[in-house]
Order: sequence, then structure tokens, then C-alpha cells
Amino acid sequence: MKENFQNFTVLGYYICSIMDTPNYLSGISAKMISASECLCDHQPQLHLCAGWKPQGDNEDYRKKWHLTSDEYQMMSTKINRLFEEKLFYSDGRFIRKEDAVSFYKTYFYCPETILICLKTDKKNVSKLDSEFTCIQEENGISSSQELIGYDIIGWDMGGFHSFLCNSLNKEFNNLKFTSLGLLEMNYQEVERIAQMIQGKGEPVDWIPCKLEKVELK
Repeated sequence: MKENFQNFTVLGYYICSIMDTPNYLSGISAKMISASECLCDHQPQLHLCAGWKPQGDNEDYRKKWHLTSDEYQMMSTKINRLFEEKLFYSDGRFIRKEDAVSFYKTYFYCPETILICLKTDKKNVSKLDSEFTCIQEENGISSSQELIGYDIIGWDMGGFHSFLCNSLNKEFNNLKFTSLGLLEMNYQEVERIAQMIQGKGEPVDWIPCKLEKVELK
């Protein structure tokens, strides 16, 4: 997938569970990922970790990821510490790549998950509200990570919505999607679509973003 150079800003890193595409989005792809919690589970799910009530200390969640009791407790302790230090947020967003890679390799590495980096052109940062303070600059350096597609997202109440949450894809006749439900076109085309859907769907500022698969080196 090719793209013209942009001065991208890193918004965060997500360990995405590869989800079945909901029925209302049938025809896009069989599976999908997103930075939106409406469409995709992100790991770890903080409210299911040890110490969080009423859903924490969740035995089903521990077993789902084949964690021993000790591993589950250690993972929970680590992620709670990152949360307290504002290096991890409840929507599943890691701020530092090294933390995301460590959790992915240690606890969630399997064919049903993928570790992604979420980016947008730095000019879109002003569209994120004052709560969104943890942003990393790339300083115009081209990334060697694998580009896997694009999404259009908006920040709302501590998490992202995708334009797909409200089926805004149906406003257009010629959109192409990857096997993971991401837009398959160049960034300039995604920018144009984002402009055309402003004021529609969720009450957010829609911003184009790209998703890259993080290398595990």
C-alpha cells in the first residue's frame, strides 16, 4: 500500500483483538480491527484486570488468554501501574511502544491479535480535546512499520469512534476495504472522505488516520 509523505504524529499503540465484523457492516470484510472500542476489543481490558470492581478478578478473562493465576496477577499489577502513570488509558491505548510490545509478546501474542500503531497528520492534533495530552511526534521521519490500512476516527469521552460505528461508509459507493476492515486507498482520499462526513454520525471531529503493524524487534 503506497502513500505520499505526511508529517505524521503517533496517537498511541493498541493490542487489537481481530473481531468478527458485525452484521450491520456485512460486505466490508469478514474480520476487522479498529481503534474504536465500539468495533474492537483492545488488550488488556482494564476493567477485567485484578483489582477492578465489579468486573475485575475475572477468571474467564484469565483463562481466555491462557494465563496462570500468577501471570494474570502480574499482568494486572503492571497495567495498573502504567494506568496510574498515564502511560496506558482505559480505552486500551499505550503511550510507549516498548510497553505495548512487552505486553503483546508476554501476554497476548497469538493469531487472533495484532499490535498496531495509530497515526494522523500533525495538523489534526488540534481536533483532539484537552484530555488527549499524550502524543508523540515522529518529526517527519518515515516509518519502516507495515502500513495495513486507514480509518476515520473521532475522540469522544475518553475513547475513539470510527466512522463505521454509524455506517457512514454507506454515504459512498466506491470505498475499498482490506481483509481487516480498514480503508484501502491513499491518505489524501481518506482526508477527503473525512471532510465530507463532518457533522454526521457521532458528535466528533472526524480525522483520517493510518494504522501500521508494529514490528516486534
